[in-house]
Amino acid sequence: MKHKLIIGIAIGATLSLCYMLMSCSNKYSKTRMDDTSSRPSQTVVKQTVNATETPIASIDAKVPTDADSQKIPIQTLSTVGNDAYRAWSDIKLALSNGGVDVTQEKKLITYLRESDDALIFEEIWQLLQVPDYDLISRNQEYLLSLLAVINTQTSINLFLLALQHVDIRDSNTIYVADKSLKKIAAYPENFPLLEQTFSLMHSDNRFLLGLVNGIARNAGTEQLAFLVTQIDAKSKKSPLVIASMSKLTDERLVPELENIINSRQPKDEVTISSVRALASMGQYEGTVALINWSTQQQEEQKDFVFELFQTAVQRSPSAYRAIEKQLNKQEFVSREIKEIIEEVYSKNNQVIIR
Repeated sequence: MKHKLIIGIAIGATLSLCYMLMSCSNKYSKTRMDDTSSRPSQTVVKQTVNATETPIASIDAKVPTDADSQKIPIQTLSTVGNDAYRAWSDIKLALSNGGVDVTQEKKLITYLRESDDALIFEEIWQLLQVPDYDLISRNQEYLLSLLAVINTQTSINLFLLALQHVDIRDSNTIYVADKSLKKIAAYPENFPLLEQTFSLMHSDNRFLLGLVNGIARNAGTEQLAFLVTQIDAKSKKSPLVIASMSKLTDERLVPELENIINSRQPKDEVTISSVRALASMGQYEGTVALINWSTQQQEEQKDFVFELFQTAVQRSPSAYRAIEKQLNKQEFVSREIKEIIEEVYSKNNQVIIR
């Protein structure tokens, strides 16, 4: 309990500092998770927990017992005339009764997208300490989703801090957190926080795999470099990063992957995971690069080559077109390797390459 209190106090001080810094700048522009518009550059709230200040919110920071958790505490805010604060109070009241106030939720989201309010974010943090334990108490599930939808640097930072430090055990809440994490990772401006969180998270954190998969699924050149660095680190997290390479989808990464493959030792973990990434893409350019790599492979690699091309053709018809147009244009070191690719093609497409 003492550990939870220290984290709660520290987060309050972190948000207080962020609020004071941001109050000197212009308000944020509106942004929505279901909107493709870019949101403005915002100050990143550092995920450090060194502070001695008292949290802004007056909600008790202790971790509630089951008896305490029967009702979510309702805070009477000082500026009761403000629509946003009234909306937040109504939302807490609805949550304490197991409901959701959609109308007030929209008002709150709009307000927090335009102005980081340290008081409200601190109260959200305090309420996240109340575990979800039945069909009535769903505050963690709701508030994690809310933070993701708000989608500002402050809300995303708080969401990621929760994944690191809050005890989340309910299966529905875990599902919502994973789904929200996937949405957050679709926004490139969130990559710095995602990468920072990956570095800080313990290797046994249940959300670590979803986090690195989100980075890989939406990765550009810089994120690919980050993943390679994590693999090279050979830490307890490295196996998860290796597995995440199969989530790469951007065909523009093909030249980068080819460069990695050509500049590293054949049995290097980064090399192997990069080759697998080309196969997992299942796209035309990725399959062409895979064919180019295969031309230099010896017969003893035929099982691995079979596996790679089997994966590629199952991903997309584009892999078939690449084989049709490019296979016979290449000179192979091993005839057996070329034949194994032909076998994959004919087995899956019922057409034998002549």
